[in-house]
Amino acid sequence: MYNDTAAREGFAAALLAMSHTQDLSETLCHQTRVLVIVITLLATVFVALRFLGRWRQGVSFGADDWTCLVALVLLYANFIIHLILIDMGVGMHIGAMSVDHIESLSKVLFTGEILYVTSINIYKISLLFFYWRTFPVRLMKIGGIVLGIFTLLWTLSAIFVIVIQCLPVSKVWQPWAEGTCTNLLHTEPAMAGLNIFCDVAILCLPLKPVLGLRINAAQKAFVIGTFLLGSYVVFTSCYRLAMFFKFDPTDATYTLAEAQAWDVVEMASGIISCCLPTLGPILKTMTNSIITNTRLSTRMSAFGPAAVRARGPKQDLDLVTIGGSGGSSTCKSPRSPHWSNKLHHHHDNKYGVIDDDMYNDDGMVVEKKSPSPQPFVQREVAMLMRNGASAPIIQSQDDETPLRPAQMGDAV
Repeated sequence: MYNDTAAREGFAAALLAMSHTQDLSETLCHQTRVLVIVITLLATVFVALRFLGRWRQGVSFGADDWTCLVALVLLYANFIIHLILIDMGVGMHIGAMSVDHIESLSKVLFTGEILYVTSINIYKISLLFFYWRTFPVRLMKIGGIVLGIFTLLWTLSAIFVIVIQCLPVSKVWQPWAEGTCTNLLHTEPAMAGLNIFCDVAILCLPLKPVLGLRINAAQKAFVIGTFLLGSYVVFTSCYRLAMFFKFDPTDATYTLAEAQAWDVVEMASGIISCCLPTLGPILKTMTNSIITNTRLSTRMSAFGPAAVRARGPKQDLDLVTIGGSGGSSTCKSPRSPHWSNKLHHHHDNKYGVIDDDMYNDDGMVVEKKSPSPQPFVQREVAMLMRNGASAPIIQSQDDETPLRPAQMGDAV
């Protein structure tokens, strides 16, 4: 007849015997703690940039944005659970644990497993909402509904598998008790494989609409690459699965540590991947700032710091003579009588030069304001995803976009 007290004492004796065969000073706690802290903060930065980009565009927040925020909140819940597990001993050899300690740890771990499978697919829903918002076409709607239903069914199935992994359920945190448990090395690869398949399917979903855009091959490659940047979440899912194969039930607290940490990494990677296509406005602002600073540095290097002075916070820079006599509206500049400041007509659009003579009849450089901006016809790649994504679509050749007047400080 089963005796719970005797079974518990037998389990404690097994732990004591195991402690003599293990290096109890060996631990994975520090490295897993650092890993989850860094990746969680990184995901937070990307979500903040996503909302900042929407705000800068004046675009209202949609279901995809709010779902992404929910995914971040659940990421923090998993992050906190993981830190609690580390403090309780996940990352240490099981021989260093007491029976009561293992029972408490197993209850938290069981809760964390249910939270993980509930949270891991929220970022997928956010990405599907984003596709639906960006590509309002029949294929995208049908594909989004199918993959959304698949994701929901996977979540319910995973919760069911976790709950019935041991019968009775209490055997999960009382391994010495009577009952049976399934082998996680059999169920986990199957569930992880379906999860990876869903990730790949969602990443491939927008390929057909993007390939149908009337843009050249280089532009298509850029747009597709932008969407596929999120494919590294597939790598993290695969790596997490590889870590799980290190699991040894006889030393569960140590061998499960890395796989538990990669639960958080996988979730954070999914959140980052669903934010990447929305960061177009932020990247554009950063690029423009870098280009402006580079041009200013080039001018100062060429003319010297004393040769550049600012007229105001929003005004252009005046070039003055290196000899220090600048500051006036004119400066003497010898030039050949055959020299012309006018570029060939096909350069005007390239450099943005207004076709006005900047010299008077005496060969003097005259600083004067350019006339009102003059439009020129250009082929413009506008943003297909007007809400912040970076996939372009070609506008009509007849669109006219005003070109700003050339300023005296512009490099040509």
